[in-house]
Amino acid sequence: YENIVGFLSPNLPVLFIDRKFDNMPACSATIANAEPIYQATKELIQAGHTRVGYIAGIPHLSTTKERLQGYLDALHDADIAMQESWIVYGHSAETAIERCVNQLIHEKCTAIIVSNGAMSLHVANYLYRIGEILPTVYFDDDYKLDMAPRFATISQPSFELGRISAEQILRLIKDPAQDINHIILSGSLLMPGSPLYTAEEKADVFRAPFLLTEDRKYGDEQPFRTYYGMKYQGGYSDH
Repeated sequence: YENIVGFLSPNLPVLFIDRKFDNMPACSATIANAEPIYQATKELIQAGHTRVGYIAGIPHLSTTKERLQGYLDALHDADIAMQESWIVYGHSAETAIERCVNQLIHEKCTAIIVSNGAMSLHVANYLYRIGEILPTVYFDDDYKLDMAPRFATISQPSFELGRISAEQILRLIKDPAQDINHIILSGSLLMPGSPLYTAEEKADVFRAPFLLTEDRKYGDEQPFRTYYGMKYQGGYSDH
């Protein structure tokens, strides 16, 4: 954050999307990164894979760090001693995929987690070209992955992230002095054959009337708060 703060005007409304910095005094809208990776790793371990390879993205990004931590936490909770050689950095580059996959195969990893959409399709293509069938977890940023064999897919609410980000920046423009908000959306782990199936086009935001109240300042509706400052409102949400 210190590297860019000098370029920001003190009165300029700022919203970081899908990125965040430690101790930054600015609003952000992100997707939970550690949880779906943790769950994917756990599912692979429960399926009998104790040597799970991990292809990480660009090392310094917050998304890369959080997703890697989810992988490490899952191994730790399963009492599996992580090997440094199981983690390779692809730097979100197509040219690095062959090296990454070959190293994990050399390390006798029986499953692979690809940590972002930029690399997922390239990994799937390379595995197909070399005729290697490994249980793999992908991110679903590319529709072509629908044709790739996989163990599971991590689905991100990208459209919802964009919509909420637009709403948030418009509110900041109207009221730059409002409190700093950090909005975090949840990703989903989709596993073929699971009795639980979700389709993005059928997803919706739960907007039960008893959870909402009129937003007199910005229009439309807002969550019905339990408290407003120190005053009890009787609602169901504090934010």
